[in-house]
Amino acid sequence: MTDGPHLFDEYMKRRGVKRADAAKALNTSVSAIHYWINGGQRPRADMREAIEKWSGGEVPADAWMSPEERARIDAVEPPSSERTPVPGKDKAS
Repeated sequence: MTDGPHLFDEYMKRRGVKRADAAKALNTSVSAIHYWINGGQRPRADMREAIEKWSGGEVPADAWMSPEERARIDAVEPPSSERTPVPGKDKAS
């Protein structure tokens, strides 16, 4: 489970936003809002960004990431500062 559904639901409750109003503002269906809040589905990446913008950052796009997605991102290492020689292009000094 991700934090997205809870944060989204709590944001709407605090602001008194009805699901129909959120759906209209986000240009989606009320059933999509229902599925997102209940954890049945997660919004697409572009919709996650739209939710973050609409909520003023209170529901960050990355709050919808699964633990597996987060682990893959955390495992990525930036390249070393050393340049890797390109075979056939770089000549030995």
